Amino acid sequence: MRCGAQCQRSQGEREDRSRGAIPLFEDPGLVCLSLVVGVLYAGGFLAFDGWALHGLPILGYGLIWLPVFLISMILSALDGK
Repeated sequence: MRCGAQCQRSQGEREDRSRGAIPLFEDPGLVCLSLVVGVLYAGGFLAFDGWALHGLPILGYGLIWLPVFLISMILSALDGK
């Protein structure tokens, strides 16, 4: 049985993981999002004030964000990630 590009890529990923590489930090989206949060926080436009959602408001917040995560998941699957 011949091994194609997919097999070679998965072998390379295994080698990277065995060398201690963390694939999480190789994602440019994570780095960009972290930079945006850092800049907003440094500029005073984002505050981590300790307020937490309780009860019904947390359900409303979750229902608002659910379609965003579902669309993101579907687009990622279609993109082949």
